[in-house]
Amino acid sequence: MNNKTRIKKYKVNKKVLLKRLIFLFLLPISLLIIIVNKLIANQSEKSLPTVQLDVTSNPSISGKNEISVPFSKSQIPVSLSKENITEKTIEKTTEKTEQMSTTSPLIMENTIQFTPPSIGLNETRLIQPDDYNLENLPNKYASLVYNVKSPEFKSNENLDNIVNQIVNYVENKGLPSDKLSVSLLQINQPEFPTYSGYLSKEPRFTASVVKLFWMVYLYGNYNSNQLQQGIISDKDVKKMIQDSDNESSSVIVDKISGTESGKSLSDEELQDWLQKRLAMNLFFQDAGYYIINISQKVFPTSYKKNDGPVGRDLQIRRSETNPIRNYTTSYDVARLLYEIYTEKSISKQYSRKMKKLMKRDLAPAAWKNKQFNAIEGFLGQGLPEDVEFYSKMGWNSKTRNDAAIIISPDGKCKYILVVFGDDPSFFQDKTLFPEISRLVYEKMLNSPNTISELNP
Repeated sequence: MNNKTRIKKYKVNKKVLLKRLIFLFLLPISLLIIIVNKLIANQSEKSLPTVQLDVTSNPSISGKNEISVPFSKSQIPVSLSKENITEKTIEKTTEKTEQMSTTSPLIMENTIQFTPPSIGLNETRLIQPDDYNLENLPNKYASLVYNVKSPEFKSNENLDNIVNQIVNYVENKGLPSDKLSVSLLQINQPEFPTYSGYLSKEPRFTASVVKLFWMVYLYGNYNSNQLQQGIISDKDVKKMIQDSDNESSSVIVDKISGTESGKSLSDEELQDWLQKRLAMNLFFQDAGYYIINISQKVFPTSYKKNDGPVGRDLQIRRSETNPIRNYTTSYDVARLLYEIYTEKSISKQYSRKMKKLMKRDLAPAAWKNKQFNAIEGFLGQGLPEDVEFYSKMGWNSKTRNDAAIIISPDGKCKYILVVFGDDPSFFQDKTLFPEISRLVYEKMLNSPNTISELNP
């Protein structure tokens, strides 16, 4: 009886021992798996590009607490994607920016609140995390630097009120104000310019406004003897600015960058080709321009073929899903127009030439019969026809942009107005820009008590 009991107890103890051995064996394996997963997660986070806000940087607008976002110079990518990129890239792309604060209907740029550039992995964005502007490699072709350093613009409460009305009008019409950028610069006394803006340092898709920067870069190359005078015909330059002609601008981009469109390139060939295109970005960035990409052509480059980007013009976009595109800010466009107006851009001679190329006749007879003109649906349409007007607009099915120098007939009212609407709703509303322009012109001419308000 006692023997049977002892045997039974022995069997029970053996099972317990076996369970403990299994537990001791599995425990270190489980811990090892947890540690490996954490290491992989940490490594993934470290590999993501980051942008740090520099709140101690000197503001570019005097008297304003504005946060500047520094970026490294435009350079070639470390590696280039060779995925199959299709011509649907542009149509599939939408630009999504950070949502505005809900506590205030207007974030003026004389407050500490500022929407940083939209950069992220989880949404389709204008500036991609692998953008060239976020890299920092040498560029052997970046030998030229724009000749003008950052100007100082003083803040102005009256201009703030005008910009505030613009934003309220846009919101009352049901349009997305977070996709709107406005820059208003008073230049009655050019040596003491005053400024106000709304999301004016948020990068936006440029559309054909980019052609202003190509024009300046061209004349910069002429002035420094990097290009032979006349290598590009005056006819092509005029067509690019006056008619926003993509065929002419394609030729100009090839010449000023030393590149050509064509079939896809190998990694080594593409890196060299890219350096030449990205040198155009550095020309402006080294002179204090905020963040800019002007390296890509505007399509179609052949109206007969209605072509889209292929080959290396697709490779420069880098990704089919979230392509890198041209962009700038309304602030930098306003700055460029200011430098042209004050005859500081490149030289006095070239500034006058550029201003002449931008001159528009607001008389309806001059533009009504043109299928694509720079007045209808843009800032010029909201102004009296005797106003002195210089502009460059840009648009596609998802964007409406315009940038203008505006001078009253008596010469007493002078200002620069830049408006970017980076959403299909802005393209569809052809009355918005003329109404904004009318409001600003009346406000700049008269006292606030005699001005009619905008009503949608």
